Amino acid sequence: MEFADLPACVFLYVDVVGINEFGKGDRRSSTPFILPSVPGQPINLMVLKDKSIPYVLIQWNYVNSCALDNFTVVVYDEQKVPVISSTTTNVIMNFTQLPTCVNLTVAPHEPSNIKLRFNLKWTEVDVSWFDNNLCPIRQFFVTLYSMDNEVRHKATSDTRVTFRMSDTVGPYTVGVIAVNEFGESSEAFSEQFDVPAAPPAPRDLSVKIVADKPVAAASWTQKNSSNFTVAVYKGNNTITIQHTSNMQAILNNLPTDVPLQLGIRAHNLFGNSPEIRSTEFSIPGRPPRSVEVLTAGKMVTNPLKIFQRLKGLMGATMNGLLDGYNLSASKHPAYRVSQSVRRFEDLQKYLRYSAKPAEARTKLRILNQCIEQNQFQPFHSRILRRNRINPTATALSRHARNECDTIRENIRELERKQAQYAGALKTLKISDRLDFNAHVRLIIAKRTDAREKRPVSQLNPVTPCNRFPTNPERPKRLLTEEHLEALKHLRKNDQVLPSKPDKGSGIALMNKFDYIDKFNTILSDRSNFKNP
Repeated sequence: MEFADLPACVFLYVDVVGINEFGKGDRRSSTPFILPSVPGQPINLMVLKDKSIPYVLIQWNYVNSCALDNFTVVVYDEQKVPVISSTTTNVIMNFTQLPTCVNLTVAPHEPSNIKLRFNLKWTEVDVSWFDNNLCPIRQFFVTLYSMDNEVRHKATSDTRVTFRMSDTVGPYTVGVIAVNEFGESSEAFSEQFDVPAAPPAPRDLSVKIVADKPVAAASWTQKNSSNFTVAVYKGNNTITIQHTSNMQAILNNLPTDVPLQLGIRAHNLFGNSPEIRSTEFSIPGRPPRSVEVLTAGKMVTNPLKIFQRLKGLMGATMNGLLDGYNLSASKHPAYRVSQSVRRFEDLQKYLRYSAKPAEARTKLRILNQCIEQNQFQPFHSRILRRNRINPTATALSRHARNECDTIRENIRELERKQAQYAGALKTLKISDRLDFNAHVRLIIAKRTDAREKRPVSQLNPVTPCNRFPTNPERPKRLLTEEHLEALKHLRKNDQVLPSKPDKGSGIALMNKFDYIDKFNTILSDRSNFKNP
C-alpha cells in the first residue's frame, strides 16, 4: 500500500490490523520513522538599522519541523545585484561592510578638525570644520554651549558659521552634527575657549616707602595678565604716571611731606579696568644719604651697593626665573654695570623671553613625538574627559595638533618680545655681554632639560599589560593537562550528546543512541501522543 501527502520531518509509524469475517486481529505497529525533506521558508524577516551607526542587523524566525544545517543571507541593491552574502547557523546576522550612498546608506560620520578663529576685537567667533563624508550632507547643526548649557543654535549647509559673542561668561564649547536624509551623526566638540574682556580691577594694593628716599614701592595682584598704568595723585592733580607689565612698580622722585595717593588701572586690547586707589600716604622730608641716592641721571660709584638696593626694591622680579634651579640674571655680574632700573628690567626680560621660546620648542617636539607614536600623556585624556569628549585616538590626536598650533603662535610672539629687549645688551661692555650670553645659554639648557624630563617624572610605575612577559607564570588550574586533553577528545566524540541539566547549572553528557531510543519510547506512548 502507498500513502501520499504525508507530513515531513516528524515521527510517523504504521499500524497493521488483520480483518476477516470473524473480526479484527491484533494490531501491529512499526517503529517510528521520519520522512526527510528540504527546509521550510524562514518567516518574519526584519532589517534593523540605527540612523547613527553604519551597519544593519538582519533577523528572522524559523519554525519548520525540518532540520537544517545553516542559513545563507544575501543583501541585494536596488538593481537586484548581490552586494554581500554570508552563512550562519543563527537566526540573526550583522553586516558591517555595506556600501554607502545607495539604498543601504545610513547616517554620516561626525565632522572633524573643528577650528575657532576670532576677529580683532573678539566680538565674534568663526567656527569651521572638515567634512569627510562621501555621501551628500543636507545640513549641519552647530550649537554653542556655555558650561554644559545650550546658548545658541544654528543650521547651515556650509562648513563654516559665525557666532556673535554678547556675553563673556564662559567657558564655551562648540558642537557640530552632520545630517543627511538617512539620519544624524554623533556630535563633534571643539576645545573649550573663553571670550576675553576688559580685565577686572587689581586687588591687594600695598605701598611701601623706602627709608630716607623719596621712593615708594607698590605691589598688587591681578588674576589675568595685563598691562598696568600706575599714577600718583596729589589731591586732584597727577604727579607722575608709569606704565608696566609687572605687578609691582617703583616710583621715584616723589614730593615729600604732602598727602599722596596711588592709583592702579589694568588694561588690555579689550578695555580698561576700574581704577583702584590706595589709602593716603606721605613721604617724610629727610635729607637723603648721598651714598645710596639715585640722582636724576647717574648712579653711585659703588655698583655692588646700588645692586643690593635695587634687589631689595625689585623684590620677586630680581629673584630668578627658574623653578628649582635658583638661577637668574640678577646673580650675574653683568647686572652690576646697569646704569638704570629700566636697563636692569630690560636685561631681566631679555633673559625671560630667551628661555621661554626654547621651552616652547621642546614642548612642541614632545607633542609631535606623541602624535607620531600615537602615545599621549595622561593629562590629554583628562582635558578631553573634562570637556565631556570621549578620549579616542582621533580625539587625542586632534587635541594635540590644536595645542601644537597654539604653541607655534606663542613662539612667534615670544621671539618678537625677545627681539624687543635685545637692545639692552648693547649697553653692556663686550666682555660683560659675552659673559651674559653664556649665562643665558646655561639657563636655556637647564630649562629645556627640565621641560623634557617633566613628562617622564609625572608618570607612575605600572606593570605593562600589552606585552607578553618574558618568563610568564603559569596560572594554577583545577584541571590538569590530562583532564583538558580528555575533555577535548570528548567534545569530538559523535556518540556523546551534551545537554543542559534539568536543574542547576552545568552540562549533562548522555549517550546519543540511548537518548534517541529513550525519546522514541516516549513518543510511542499512545496515552500521551496520538496520531493527528
